[in-house]
Amino acid sequence: MGFDLNENLEGTTIVQDDEGRVEPPRSGMEFDSLKELTSYYKQYAKVEGFGVRTQRTRKDDDGRSMYVTVGCARGEKYQPKNSNISKPRPTTRTDCKARVNVTLSKNDKWVFTTIENVHNHITVSLKKTRLLQSHKFLDKYSQRILDLNDRAGIRMNKNYYSLIVDAGECRNFIDKTRHLRLGKGSGEALNQYFQKMRDQNDGFVSNMDVDDGRLRNVFWADARSRAAYEYFGDVVTFDTTYLTNRYGMPFAPFVGVNHHGLTFRLQYMTHRPEQNLIRVGTLYEERHFWVPAYMKTIFWAGMSTTQRSESMNAFLDRYVHSGTTLKELVDQFDNALRKKVEVETTADFNSINQTIHCVSHFNIKKQFRKFYTNEKFKEIQKELLGLMCYNCSLVSTQVCILKYDVLDEISTEDHIKTINFSIFFNEDEVEVKCTCALFETRGILCRHALRVCQLKKINVLPSVYVLDRWRKDLKRRYTLLITSYDDQRDKSDKRNYELVVKRCSKLATKISSNNAQVSAFLHVVDEFDSKCESSTPEPECGQTIAQPNLMIPFDVC
Repeated sequence: MGFDLNENLEGTTIVQDDEGRVEPPRSGMEFDSLKELTSYYKQYAKVEGFGVRTQRTRKDDDGRSMYVTVGCARGEKYQPKNSNISKPRPTTRTDCKARVNVTLSKNDKWVFTTIENVHNHITVSLKKTRLLQSHKFLDKYSQRILDLNDRAGIRMNKNYYSLIVDAGECRNFIDKTRHLRLGKGSGEALNQYFQKMRDQNDGFVSNMDVDDGRLRNVFWADARSRAAYEYFGDVVTFDTTYLTNRYGMPFAPFVGVNHHGLTFRLQYMTHRPEQNLIRVGTLYEERHFWVPAYMKTIFWAGMSTTQRSESMNAFLDRYVHSGTTLKELVDQFDNALRKKVEVETTADFNSINQTIHCVSHFNIKKQFRKFYTNEKFKEIQKELLGLMCYNCSLVSTQVCILKYDVLDEISTEDHIKTINFSIFFNEDEVEVKCTCALFETRGILCRHALRVCQLKKINVLPSVYVLDRWRKDLKRRYTLLITSYDDQRDKSDKRNYELVVKRCSKLATKISSNNAQVSAFLHVVDEFDSKCESSTPEPECGQTIAQPNLMIPFDVC
């Protein structure tokens, strides 16, 4: 008898989108074939929100399968294979025991023998099961992206770059749809498109500046981007260097940073600049010397204007080129936004469903791993690794304020520079502040501050150091707004959100003049909110970084 472990189920069946409930597996259920059985279990798993794979197969001497275990894709324990402990790979394995055992009966029927349906991890919503490896297939949404990319002349390799599908599938689909193309648009078509977007999507705004019949400026912003500004509008860059179309009009996106540290657009426009930026000679040329000092206490979320602009330009190059018309520009920019949304959705999914192995035994790391997105936790890990190399020395004590010094080596282009940083620790309030100002500028505690916390045996940091901006467990409103570039598979939550908002808006109009009715309504809402199992307090708009009360002079460094 032989055993085949970890046989993959990918590609064995295609599960169509079906939001109906599927009967849970039960002992004694029979199927005519193993393919039929795995198809059923995959459909059940899709509805319930988990991925599946064949965990074990036992065959007879003739190589015929006799006994199979199909279970949750997060089953079995994590076995790290990467020898570089400083860069641990994320893992989905939680040793989940959810599985079914099936055997081939004497009458050639596949029968469930034992069932375990309880998971030791959270499952995902139906709209996100498409991100699970066992539930991927080329759907209408993916087909639409391929078609839009090909219309704009995007090369095949870049076209299917953004989709996790087979290249052959992409090529076959594009070949079949090319003959259905319409002609290119114009300024009037662009105006009609904007009107259509305003009619279809609440919150979409646009403006076209026309002078003597000549289009000079175009501005548009969709509802999702405007709502995202409420959460991530604290740091925004504006770049006019990217030329995109045949009319010689710069394309200037407003770019922000989300909770994963990824770039995203807030608002967008093209315009004809009247003059170039005036550069103040030597002072401008030496800006890399004086700008960091000016930014010492200003939060900028780790954003570098040059790096973000270069990254944005490279991203847009996948969708537009010098021959792109204005109408195609907007169509393709919707496509680019759709891709950005997909990247964020995937990052959200990975942060919830993957665990990064901790590289130290410092208890504070668990606090950040629980709340922060994977990308931000990696930054914390980097600081945790760094603190192992430093020794802090206590230099003074004033009442409850302790001052520590630490020597750090900073690498520059041509040499290594040693810098002394001072860390101030308030024992009563458990507040820590370092003159390197990493927390104040990037929202991540530095290795120097973490080293002091380690010395003081701090196991849990005050909530002021766990920023809402980087958290993975918050539901943000902008993800629920319907836009022109929506993923057609993800509309159920958005429809529900729109339904509730419209109903509450109608009710608010009805009762707003009656204080008693308003109070009664709010009381009912409060009671309902407290009963919601997954209720999570929404952060205030604009809340990104709360500064500790500990005051220190930053000019000491």
